[in-house]
Amino acid sequence: MNMNVDNWELKDNCDDTQFYYESKLNNDMIACIVIPHKYNNFKWLLRIGFKSTFDKWGMVEYENTFDTFPLLAEFISNEKHLKEIELMKGE
Repeated sequence: MNMNVDNWELKDNCDDTQFYYESKLNNDMIACIVIPHKYNNFKWLLRIGFKSTFDKWGMVEYENTFDTFPLLAEFISNEKHLKEIELMKGE
């Protein structure tokens, strides 16, 4: 599967189940994409936060699930959504 996402650069992966991306638009923003499995109801999990406060399983500024990877990629590639998440920093 192609895991490329517009405006994001793949930086790391963990056990081929979690993929970590860095935003090309805001170098402080990081995203974790978790592939579907039984503990996330077989949905794609997206977690977005900031490098300075990112916790693998702790609180992040944005967390949501998506039925398909293309839907997740479409959301994360949309600059409007990223700007809204940037506004949440420090809340």
